[in-house]
Amino acid sequence: MIKKILLVEEHPNFRQFMGAFLCDYFEVMAASNSMEAMAWIQKGYIPDCIVAEADAKNECASDLLQMLQCTGMYAHIPVVVIGKMKHGNDGDQYRLLGAAKYFSKPFNPVFLKNYLLQQAAA
Repeated sequence: MIKKILLVEEHPNFRQFMGAFLCDYFEVMAASNSMEAMAWIQKGYIPDCIVAEADAKNECASDLLQMLQCTGMYAHIPVVVIGKMKHGNDGDQYRLLGAAKYFSKPFNPVFLKNYLLQQAAA
């Protein structure tokens, strides 16, 4: 059951919007990049799910997926990736790295919320 979400988003306005949108349903902690996200995790904030952006400039999601897989201790944490689809197989690329789900920008945050709620009920 998903209770705690770690939201990893580079853009402060979008991070604030998504955090405010999801906080009615989950405990939300926010990080601006993969290093900050790993710092939260290593300090003991173990989320039930991570929602991470995939950005061409700052490969936050792929870096984070690789770090989680390398540690082994945190590889079980599901990661949902949100990104601009540059190629038709971007979602497949992130799933190969271990992502549980991929949402292509622009996206409807209600779909993300519904997905997270479905996972919480499972």
